[in-house]
Amino acid sequence: MKKFFCCCLLAVVASVTVSAQITDSLGKVCLVPAAREGGFARYIDRRTSTKGYRMTFIAVPLIVGGAVMSVYDTDFRRLRNGYVKSFHHDYDDYLQYAPAAVMLGLKAFGVKGRSS
Repeated sequence: MKKFFCCCLLAVVASVTVSAQITDSLGKVCLVPAAREGGFARYIDRRTSTKGYRMTFIAVPLIVGGAVMSVYDTDFRRLRNGYVKSFHHDYDDYLQYAPAAVMLGLKAFGVKGRSS
């Protein structure tokens, strides 16, 4: 488990770059600082400010975490199967319908929803 934690921590740290929050001329907070002097710095700023690059901040740690967890899959299956045998209650079968019943009850009492 220590290996898993270290790998996930390393993936998060490796995928997140540090950038200071600055305020632009309109008063909005910018996550990517203004371009520094030099052509290479501007090139890096243009590349790292794209939407695709920012999406990797979430995607990379999740993919790495999934790959690491596949190694520990048998341990989790054994743990889950050990608890499933002792966990059974009759209300479990009916509790899944509770959200629909609450929605119908609210509509019956005239509460309007935000969506159709």
